[in-house]
Amino acid sequence: MKASYRTTLKRMTGISLISSAAALMSCSQDFGMRPSSAVGPTRLKFINDINGSESVNASLFVGNIYLDYQLGPQTVAGKQLQASDVYVNGQNIYVSYSSFDTGGVVSKIGAVELVKPYACDSPTTPSLIDYCLQSAGVLAFPATDIFASYTDGTNLYAVGSTSDESQLPYLGRLFKVSLDSGKAPSAITTTQTLNSYAGTGVVGNGTNLLVTYGTSSSNSQLTGGVGAFSLSTLAAGASQSLYDARYVAIDPSSTTSAYVIRGPISGATTGANQSTVLKYATDANSAPPATASGTIPVGGNTIAESKSTVVVGNKLLLVSTGDGGFKVICKATGATLASKAAPTITGIPTTKTVTNSLAAIPGYLFVANGEAGVQVYKFKKTNTLQSDYCAAGVTLTSVGRLALDSDNSDATYINAELSANGVKALTILNALNVVTSRLLVVASGNKGLSLLDVSGLTIALDDIDDF
Repeated sequence: MKASYRTTLKRMTGISLISSAAALMSCSQDFGMRPSSAVGPTRLKFINDINGSESVNASLFVGNIYLDYQLGPQTVAGKQLQASDVYVNGQNIYVSYSSFDTGGVVSKIGAVELVKPYACDSPTTPSLIDYCLQSAGVLAFPATDIFASYTDGTNLYAVGSTSDESQLPYLGRLFKVSLDSGKAPSAITTTQTLNSYAGTGVVGNGTNLLVTYGTSSSNSQLTGGVGAFSLSTLAAGASQSLYDARYVAIDPSSTTSAYVIRGPISGATTGANQSTVLKYATDANSAPPATASGTIPVGGNTIAESKSTVVVGNKLLLVSTGDGGFKVICKATGATLASKAAPTITGIPTTKTVTNSLAAIPGYLFVANGEAGVQVYKFKKTNTLQSDYCAAGVTLTSVGRLALDSDNSDATYINAELSANGVKALTILNALNVVTSRLLVVASGNKGLSLLDVSGLTIALDDIDDF
């Protein structure tokens, strides 16, 4: 489950971002601001070296993308962690951290950190506004890797894998964490053992939590599953066994529907045992029934204990399948509308260039491909006149891969310079509820957190805006 400056500035007005970090309670650790690895905002260039066939079509991106800020990873007990995932709640960003195993030695140390973006003065033109990141508090988990988190605004819930052997063979854990007045993680209040080696996903629907837990690659008894847990007590409700359950997402249009992705059984790449997205109609207690109401074979995900995600839109699903790349799927029918293979990059093992997650903004997809970085695709309808995306069809065209371009001449990508284990979109609104900016938050492994700023974006009639 280990997830394996700019040269042109823009003026922003009406930004409704906080400008300082919240005060922390004594039981939460504030490790303060780590040095930024980006000296001022950096314009990112689209380059062409993904899969050996994807071409650069930079003209398809109407606007610019900047790396505004990079916040280095946390260090716990003297060990530098890696950012494995991000969860966005309003303008609060929660970063999940795990440790990296070295020399064959398993290390389990993690944390959850609250990071807040704020409007900051441009280092080159003080009259203009850019975005910076500030740590607003972090809670360390000295004996546990944290792989995912979720908050309902009152408490935070985190899942991972512990080195505590008191509940063997079960090393998976679900934590309830109190938040302080600034919404920073403050203290663990309740812990629940999961019947697996690791918790892989957690989400709430206002009534209970739905949690996925994965399959151990070394213990066949730990098959994984999905279960419901009380928001208040973490008491376990109904659950079902599900091989290699990797992620769970709630349907935003129906909180009684959830989507879970599982890995392939016995390494199958085709047939009933291949990696599959399952739809569940949860009951009044948020518990999944014994049988899924829908199954969508997606393939891929053949690397054990790896990451996969599902993004649920109004009409579409975005599914990352690790070494299988990603797919765009019609939610109503389960039909695959478009797909792209995982990248292959010279000099980087393919096990480190898998597709971990995706984020969408109107007209574009941003794809997190591990050490291969972030790939951007133009995302539009095939039939402009058809309003239903499933009926219209979907077209994906490569814009290019993002690479740093501090001097406007760098046309190469340094391996892992913008590593991407997870990516989430964050929309900034002003007091009139008008979009003033679109940010992308990237969990960048051992480089911590990267903040991308999309400016000058225009939305065309054929652009897909479903998420």
